[in-house]
Amino acid sequence: MKGKRLFLLGTIWFFCLFAPTLSVAHRVNVFAWVEGDTVYTESFFSDGTKPVHSRIDVFDPEGQIVLTGKTDEEGRFSFKILEKTDLKIVLNDSMGHRAEHLLSASEMTGAVGSGYDKGHEQPPEIKQEEVLCIDKEAIRSVMEEVLDEKLGPILRKLAVGGNKGPTVSEIVGGIGYIFGLIGVALYFSNRSKTR
Repeated sequence: MKGKRLFLLGTIWFFCLFAPTLSVAHRVNVFAWVEGDTVYTESFFSDGTKPVHSRIDVFDPEGQIVLTGKTDEEGRFSFKILEKTDLKIVLNDSMGHRAEHLLSASEMTGAVGSGYDKGHEQPPEIKQEEVLCIDKEAIRSVMEEVLDEKLGPILRKLAVGGNKGPTVSEIVGGIGYIFGLIGVALYFSNRSKTR
């Protein structure tokens, strides 16, 4: 009888010890940013692997699906901004993995209808010889495009770097916590036997 109880306690202890680590190892993340008039998303599991061909739903503030798509081989998905509004981007991967990212309308400054085609060195209606004054909006538009282009990789690195798995100190602390709970349980079980 004592062997059964010890086996059961050991099994429960084992699952309590490793279950949180296993669930964190498969957490999925989605990150989104705006460059020009396009929203780019990048998705990844906490161990760095990419969710391939996973469904992405884009919701408006009322909760209606605006757009649905799938991630590519790199875990990325992009779409053109149709309207400046808050968006909720939801990644649904297989086996119940789900992640959300809220993209506010303030992150979409100058995104809809303010830029010009990136294939041109300058706006098509302005010829180089005719430039006499500086248009504030044109400068703002060009600055936003350049900043979006340059900051995109940095934002991706921040997203990946900010979602690391548990550290060694967290794992050791969790093991200590479990041993403490087992000690309290053994104390009360032995206390009731001595009475």
